[in-house]
Amino acid sequence: MTSACLAARSSALEPSANLTDQGMNQVLPLASAVLSIRRRVQVVMDGIFLGIETYNNNIGRSAMPLFTDSWMVAGLILRSLPALVFDGLPGAIIALMLTCATAYAAEQRVALVIGNSAYPAAPLKNPLNDARAIARQLNELGFEVILRTNLSQKGMVAALREFGGRLREGGVALFYFSGHGMQVKGRNYLIPVDADIRAEDEVPYMSTDMAQVLDKLETARSRANFVILDACRNNPFIRTFRSVSVGLAQMDAPGGTLLAYATAPGSEARDGNEEFGTYTKHLLAHMAVPTLPVEVMFRRVREGVMAETAKRQVPWESSSLVGDFYFNPGGVAAAPPAPLHVSTPPPSAPAQTKGMPAPETKSQVALATPQAPGTSPSRLPRAGDSWTYRLINELHETEVATVTVTVSDVDTKSVFESVAPVANSRNVLQRESPLEVRIVEHAATSGVNVVEFAPFLAASEDFSVGRKWRDVPGLYSVTSFDRWRVDAEVVARERIRVPAGEFDAFRVEVAAERPPPTDNNDRVTVTRIVLIAWYAPASKRVVKSVRQTYDQYNSRLDTDRYELVSLKIQ
Repeated sequence: MTSACLAARSSALEPSANLTDQGMNQVLPLASAVLSIRRRVQVVMDGIFLGIETYNNNIGRSAMPLFTDSWMVAGLILRSLPALVFDGLPGAIIALMLTCATAYAAEQRVALVIGNSAYPAAPLKNPLNDARAIARQLNELGFEVILRTNLSQKGMVAALREFGGRLREGGVALFYFSGHGMQVKGRNYLIPVDADIRAEDEVPYMSTDMAQVLDKLETARSRANFVILDACRNNPFIRTFRSVSVGLAQMDAPGGTLLAYATAPGSEARDGNEEFGTYTKHLLAHMAVPTLPVEVMFRRVREGVMAETAKRQVPWESSSLVGDFYFNPGGVAAAPPAPLHVSTPPPSAPAQTKGMPAPETKSQVALATPQAPGTSPSRLPRAGDSWTYRLINELHETEVATVTVTVSDVDTKSVFESVAPVANSRNVLQRESPLEVRIVEHAATSGVNVVEFAPFLAASEDFSVGRKWRDVPGLYSVTSFDRWRVDAEVVARERIRVPAGEFDAFRVEVAAERPPPTDNNDRVTVTRIVLIAWYAPASKRVVKSVRQTYDQYNSRLDTDRYELVSLKIQ
């Protein structure tokens, strides 16, 4: 690369204070495409280089040292190609596009999503589904999502505190609430599931004042704030109060804020008879549309809701946003909503209100939904349960990672978890673990994966020595194009000791195999995995597992041990 190109690139990479949002959004789609191509090329080249390096270290150097060195030089050249091609393109325009896209990608986006359904006096059908789908959509659009469901008053305070603590000046903040809300004397209140409101004057101290949410946003000094309230449903307390009006009251949007209501102030919204509420269904349909300005997006939502309800429900917004904003600045539209993979450590169990049973901490499970076959309610994990594991490579006798797994939500098929390395608790990963019998590969931390066989098997199955599972579904991601045959069997009941203590456990042995490669290039390939796992009903989650991998010549390639260090369960 010439010195002139280096100078141009250096100057172009300095952020420009004069760059407008309109200019950003004109260049962003192309910049995003360039970045995507560059990343894909770099991943391929890195993979080729790592393959060459692995071959050289394990086989090639002892056999053909000179030939091996030549391959290493070739690998280094291949690995450098993306930088040479993309970073060396003439002119500063491409560099500027990459800078703009990187700046947008690095913009902090934080969302607090709350769905309250389990009201004892007036349960709602849709808020849990609404909240989970919105959380997933926002996660796919680059938001760091805090998902909370069926919160008590104490839980709502804790969630707001966590939300405010994550906001940073100049970022983007979004608050979404689906559940019961009401207005009293011109002020809006969001109702927790443990509210035992019997008089009008109890509302302020048994619910969450919307002013608290707006105060958090104002204190953070975010670039753009969004408050979305799907909380105007028929209220169970309204008949006993003197001055409570229907729906929510109009609020003035603070600077840089857009307030969105599921229906106009003073009106009621429909809970809906489908999977999602009427308003949220249309929100999901438009939020991920690429390069759609946010004001246009909400207008389309309003038009869709009005058409579906024959104008009986009219969504409403109040905005003081400055500049343009796009939930999806460019690129491919987000996938349709699916079961959530996004969550973070949940709040502590809500305090019990006098004269009223405390909500279940696993109240994310639909109240009327039966348990999955074989699942024992007493053994199911609950929101707030956590386990700390350490991953050890036995071949090299090194500790690879120590992570804490925390349950954030549970439904009839899955447990939604957040995984945080003990060394860096802010680097949180999100994942879904099945309650059914499957073999899965999870991210333990960045760049480190763990293979688990039905981690919650103790909650979903009744154990007995000799119990077998055949053709267990699941794909091993390293070889995602090849089917594995996976069989498992409970072979013994025994006492096992791990750093977390001694447990009465069932030992399950899992064998996963696939055919060896059909080509004749003699490359070393993993064709067999042996996994031994110990499950203790008292711990709810797997206590220990040992994984061994073998190649087509039946030579052991690696051995990992994943063991429980501590646990905190309810």
